[in-house]
Amino acid sequence: MNLATELQNKDSVTRLCVVPARGGSKRIPRKNMIDVCGRPLISYILEASTSSSLFKKIIVSSDDDEILEYASSNFAVETRLRSSNLASDDAKIYSVVQHEYLIELENGAIFEEIWLLSATACLLEPSDLKNIAESFAQEVITKSDLAMLAVTTFETHPQQALILLENGTLQAQNHDAFTSASQSLSPVYRDSGCAAVFSGYALDQHPNGIPNSFFRPYILPRSKAVDINTFEDLSIAQALLAQKS
Repeated sequence: MNLATELQNKDSVTRLCVVPARGGSKRIPRKNMIDVCGRPLISYILEASTSSSLFKKIIVSSDDDEILEYASSNFAVETRLRSSNLASDDAKIYSVVQHEYLIELENGAIFEEIWLLSATACLLEPSDLKNIAESFAQEVITKSDLAMLAVTTFETHPQQALILLENGTLQAQNHDAFTSASQSLSPVYRDSGCAAVFSGYALDQHPNGIPNSFFRPYILPRSKAVDINTFEDLSIAQALLAQKS
C-alpha cells in the first residue's frame, strides 16, 4: 500500500460532506426531488455518499422542508435549514459550504477535508468518491492549502466554436482552430457540476472563494459528469442510469 492510500485510509482523516439542495429551480421545477428512474434525483448522491463510508458527517443544506424531511428520513445524514440569504438565485455554493464548515468549527468539530457534492450528481458511485479521495490524498502529501475540482472534457472543443453574425452567416471565433483536427488542440476542461474537495486549511485561508488557478483537477469521464440544468440533461442522465441498471 502506497503512502497516499495509507493517508486516505487513516482513521484520522476526518471528512465533512455538504450537499446543497435548494427547493427552487427555474429551468426544472423541483429539480432535486424530481423522479428519475423511480427515485428522487437527490437520492442517488445521498446513497453514494453514505455507502462510501468516507464521511464522518454528511449535511444536506436546504431551504425546503420536503427535501430536508426526505433526506433525514431515508439516509444517515444531518439536515440544516438554509437561511434565505444563502438560498437566493445569486447565492454562491462556496458560501454555503463555508457557512456549514464554520458552524462545525463553532461546535468544536475539526475536519481535514470538506467535500461539496451536488444534489444532482446522480451518476457518481461510491467507487468514484473513493477514487477522488485517493487522488486528493496524493496531493495532500505535498500541499496542505489544497482544493480539487471534478472536471470533464468538453463535448466539442471550445476553440472550434462558431458565432452567428447579424447578417445571418456563421463565423469561426478561431479560424485556425476550426480548421484543425480537434485532437491536435490542447485539451480543455469544464466543471463537471458534481464534486469539489477542500482542505480545512484552504477554507480557512480563502473565506471569500478559491482563487483562480488554484484547483487541482480530478478528471471524470463525461458519462459520469452530466450537469443537470435542462430537461435534455435530465433525459441523458435518465438514459445513462437506465443503461447502468
